[in-house]
Amino acid sequence: MNSDNRKEWNNNRKNTLTPSRVREDGYGMMDNGIQIDLTLFEHRSPDGDFHNVVAIFYTPTMDSDGGGYRCAGCGQIIPTNRPVFLMTNLQHMYPCLDEGKWVWWTVSSRGVKTLEGME
Repeated sequence: MNSDNRKEWNNNRKNTLTPSRVREDGYGMMDNGIQIDLTLFEHRSPDGDFHNVVAIFYTPTMDSDGGGYRCAGCGQIIPTNRPVFLMTNLQHMYPCLDEGKWVWWTVSSRGVKTLEGME
């Protein structure tokens, strides 16, 4: 997407996808009924930069202690069927239903288990 198209897209409120229109599989439903895969689009962060989705996570894979992973915006436990997106700027992006907005937060450093061990 070139910068002129990006500006037009951002200025066109018809292209806004609210969190309530995000499905559990990471797809969104536009007002005109078109389904879009959110992993294929750039997303504008609160700082105004554009970032792509690296991965989609769900709370059972993010928090193994059973306490629930909480939204950084409202503090409510994220339901197990709600997607959380890891972005190219290493932040999480979450479509919060309680606040009705997209919540972005910095991912704290955590050990990640891979086939090779801890990284």
